[in-house]
Amino acid sequence: MLSLRNCISGKVTQWHNENGPILKINMGNQLWIMISDPLLAHEFFVKAGSSTSSRPYHRFNVDIYGRHGRGIAFAQYTPKWKMVRKIESLKNYINILEEEADNLMDRLMDVSEEEKPFDCYKHLELASLNFILRVTAATRLESVEDPTFQSISSLNHYALIYSGVAGDLVSYIPSLAWIDRLKGTREKMQSFINNQRDPIISNLIEEAMKKEDDSLIKEFRIRSYHYRFVLDPGYPLSAA
Repeated sequence: MLSLRNCISGKVTQWHNENGPILKINMGNQLWIMISDPLLAHEFFVKAGSSTSSRPYHRFNVDIYGRHGRGIAFAQYTPKWKMVRKIESLKNYINILEEEADNLMDRLMDVSEEEKPFDCYKHLELASLNFILRVTAATRLESVEDPTFQSISSLNHYALIYSGVAGDLVSYIPSLAWIDRLKGTREKMQSFINNQRDPIISNLIEEAMKKEDDSLIKEFRIRSYHYRFVLDPGYPLSAA
């Protein structure tokens, strides 16, 4: 773990070049397997998906951001996980994907006309985010200067920091928990979720519920009401 030094990707690439496409790295109390060959990775993750699809424990990802393993990204492999991760319905959103791809190309062409160097990462991030927002919340953001986009982009940036090794050393070296307590790391993580992530998501949910357009947020809310009505005979009709 200490051999990785500051440039982790560069060091791992060097090791792959020297030793082959599969590496076993001891990251504190965790064992990491690194695969550099995409065809070999496909064999592992597709043909042996039931053995390779779970996630190692990481305090921020699992307990704090994922609320004890909920959601998709940090859930363990179970029959429910397998059902949620299916992409059969993706064909229903092809039109949205194509529209956002066209919008991305238009933005890149507009920026390139200024004949100045620019970083296309933010524009790619906006395109990906717009697809998610259109499906889940029936909304989209027009530019990388949009305050909502900048808030979400910043949120993603700091979430990735906490998700990394340096952001949560206790997940890899539990003996350093005393340093963690002195620095108040867990409290900072929880504050990040409560004061930055949750308000953004709550606002998106609130705005989606006000729209006449269909969205996954409205669909889930309606399903929740229906389930509560069916399962609880005392549930008031006015609440649904």
